Formats: sequence, structure tokens, C-alpha cells
Amino acid sequence: MPTRSLRLQLGLVLVASAGWAAWPHPSLAAWLGAYAAAWLAASLGWRFFVRRRWTLARGPTIALGLLLAAAPVARGVERWDALREHERLDGLVHGTRARLRLARLPSIAPPLVSADRPQTFYVQGEAESARAEVRFGPTGPRVPAEPLGHGLFRVEYDPRRHGSPDPVDGDLDAVLEIDGEAHTRRMLAVRPLAHPRQLATSPARDRVAAVSEETDELLLVERDGRSRRLDVDDGPTDVAWLSDARLLVTHRYADAALVELPSGARTPLSTGPLCVHVAARGALAALTCESAIVLVEGETVRRAELDFTPEHVAFGPGDTLVVSSRRPAALHRLRLDTLREDVPPLSLGRPAVTLAAAEELAVVAVTDFRPEGPPHLGNHFVDDQLLEVDLARWRIR
Repeated sequence: MPTRSLRLQLGLVLVASAGWAAWPHPSLAAWLGAYAAAWLAASLGWRFFVRRRWTLARGPTIALGLLLAAAPVARGVERWDALREHERLDGLVHGTRARLRLARLPSIAPPLVSADRPQTFYVQGEAESARAEVRFGPTGPRVPAEPLGHGLFRVEYDPRRHGSPDPVDGDLDAVLEIDGEAHTRRMLAVRPLAHPRQLATSPARDRVAAVSEETDELLLVERDGRSRRLDVDDGPTDVAWLSDARLLVTHRYADAALVELPSGARTPLSTGPLCVHVAARGALAALTCESAIVLVEGETVRRAELDFTPEHVAFGPGDTLVVSSRRPAALHRLRLDTLREDVPPLSLGRPAVTLAAAEELAVVAVTDFRPEGPPHLGNHFVDDQLLEVDLARWRIR
């Protein structure tokens, strides 16, 4: 580009930037509008007002350029975050890398492999590709791909059925076999961290068990600090000790199961899914499952439908069960022989957060106790309370 034209363009850019600084709308369109206005003004001025050629010396030219640049630079720094958000520049680098990765055939998308849930992947090969398989890691099992046409394949990957990726966390080299030819593509494997909840102490008081729904695991911690992790079924929600060598684990998406120690062997029970909590008294366990209460003794399962949805459960005095419900937000007392209520429920106002019972006393955690009226309707209103319930007299102290 000729030197004169380059200087003219630089001058127009400076004038346009100065004009944009006077009205700093955070968009590239606003700057282009300012540039168009500067170009039009320069063209008209040169044609109608400038009668002769004039120039400035180098020093005044540089000083004028710096003066014109000061305001737009300051405004640009001030409005950069707004401009980046308006023009969606945050994902520019990520989007460019993703497009380059997909353009390198054969490619697989998405590039993230989760070790705890089924996923669908798409593999793109050449248009004439007829067969494809994927291995998530050099030692991973072969997962067949379904051809969709024009070199596109769909892969239905389930870690429980096909095996975990190798490794389960970190960078992973997936092997794409297209018509018998292997290609390696870098992916990222992630495994969620364990989130232990619903602690249960063994009868001997020397171990604690908890379940992690995020990782589908049963976690055991010894008194000396040693720990162990056992795989269970999909979505464990609670655990109870039936003896020092046997536990019962409930699941959100599978039947409850007996877990034998130390082997970790599991025996499914015909309880159905959607069981959320369990309480145990010796070898007898009570489970709350969707709209039913389930009793398990050994491998014998007894189920009774309820007219409310049970949540937390605990054994009461004698042959009684204490069960909380969300709708209505109340406590219910059931007899073990009939699994029916023998007294009217106790209203709580808001659902119980947790429930524990020993002999004739139960402790219930609530966020707003209102026994006489409707619950507080404020979304963020919390008045944490622990309620003591006399189970024999069936009243809140």
C-alpha cells in the first residue's frame, strides 16, 4: 500500500476512534459507523474546503496522533468487558479450537467423556467410510458405532455396560478405528468427586458407612482411618447396617440391594426403584419408596402402598414406624403389623429435613415449624429448628 494511503487510513482510524470515544457504545458496529462518518467527512472536506495540499511535520503529526488516540484507548479499556460480552468474544479461542479439532478427520464430538453416565458421541470420517469403532483409552473396550450416512457415525457409550474409560480422570487418547485403520484423538475424561451423605454407624461402633450418589459408591471408613470404596447400583440414596457384615443400600434408579462384607457382593431385592431412605432395627429394615413403605427382613420383601409420599423413616417404640412426608408436611406413625396409621399425623408446616429416633424420643429438623397454620410462603425464609417428639404420647414437646 502506498505510504500516502497508509497515512490517510491511519488518520481515518484515529479520527473514527476519537469519534467512537465520544459515544462509546460497546460494539464493533458503532466503531464502523464512526469510521464511515470520518471517511465521509474527510472526503467532503478534501473536495470542498481544502484548496491546496498541506502537510505537517513529523513531530506535530505524531503529537496529534497521540492526542487523538488517548481518548479511544482510555474508553476502550473502560468498556472492554462490555464490548467482549456484546460481541461474544469470550468463546472465540475455544470456538476456533473446536472447529479446528472437528476439521481434522476422523473426529469425535463432544471431546468430554464422563465416567459416571451414558453418553452419545458422533464420529465423522471420510464420506466413503463404512465401519467405525471407538475405544476410550488404549485398554478400553471396543464400542461399535452406528452408521448414519456420509461418513457420520453415532456411538452410544455406557460406562456400566462397556466399562470405564482409561483413565477415568484426565487426558485420554481415544482410538477411532475407521474401516480397520486406527486414529488417535485426544479427549478429556472426568469423574465426579464423591459426595458422602447419610452416615450410618455399624452395630459394633467401629465403622461408618455412607453412600455417594454422584459416583455410585458405598464408602466405608474404619475407626483407624482406613477407608474402602465399593461400587453399587445407579443412584444410591441411603444405607443401613443390618449386622456387622451386612448392609442394605437403597437406590434412586435401581432396586435396593444387600451388600455383604468383606467381599462387597450385592444381592438385589425386589423393592423397585425410587427408594430414598432406610432405617434398620437388627435384621429388619424399613424403606421409603415413592408412594409406599417397604419392609425387608433377610430377603423377604413386604410392600404397602400409602396415601402420601414417604421420605424419612425411623423405628419408634414397640411395633411402630415414624415416617415423614413432604405433602402434607407432617409426621406419621404406622404400626408394623398393618403398616397403617394408628394416630392422626402431626403437622410440621414445612417438610422434615431429617429425622432420628431412639426409644420414645424422635428429633426432627425443620426450617419453619407452623403446626397451626399454612407454611410461610417466602422462598428464602428459614427458621431452623429441632423438634422433640414424644413418640409414646405422640405430641411435640
